[in-house]
Amino acid sequence: MSTRPEDVGTRWSPQERAQKNARILGKRMDEVGIVRVAEACGMSKSWVSAQFNENRDAQGKALAELGLKLVPIDKRCYDAAEIDALLALARKQFARMKSADDLDWDEEHE
Repeated sequence: MSTRPEDVGTRWSPQERAQKNARILGKRMDEVGIVRVAEACGMSKSWVSAQFNENRDAQGKALAELGLKLVPIDKRCYDAAEIDALLALARKQFARMKSADDLDWDEEHE
């Protein structure tokens, strides 16, 4: 299974994905803090700060080239093809409706 962005039809170019990855890395580092990250890595605060500040754009590019994106842990990712299929089914059903009353079931349908 290919994970290259151009193979899966992502709406982001590799450059845009790299920039977005770098922005997300920066935002999360600001939220979590260098001290906490340094402690988790077993590295000094100054080392983590230097590595992060000097390499954030490269890290974003590397993730994009690998076909990866950063997603917050409290979010979920879904297969785009599955979502497209669900949307197609929903649109088909809603196209049959003329009003909200079409959702009301009477006793003969139970």
